[in-house]
Amino acid sequence: MYPEDQGVERWDVLVGATWEPDYRALADYLIERMSKELPADALMQVGRVIAVVPDAEAVLHLVRQHPVVHGQVELYVRQLFGVAVSRACLITAQLAPALVPVA
Repeated sequence: MYPEDQGVERWDVLVGATWEPDYRALADYLIERMSKELPADALMQVGRVIAVVPDAEAVLHLVRQHPVVHGQVELYVRQLFGVAVSRACLITAQLAPALVPVA
């Protein structure tokens, strides 16, 4: 979310998926889905949609520490990917099959 001193709380939505290598297309897809699923007042709370590299070490570390599938996990952190945050939630975070270590 944006820092509280800006007076407006807006969500930054981060998305990363191995099934869509084009980050702009991935962000556009998520925006389209959110537009269909969320009411207008909820959409107004979205500040921006950011595509992240799903196999970046910081993303992999986060997913390994907090796996969640179609649920919600609140993270109690002050920074996420080098950005100060006041609140962070994971809705779905799981490793792609190709990124799961073979035992």
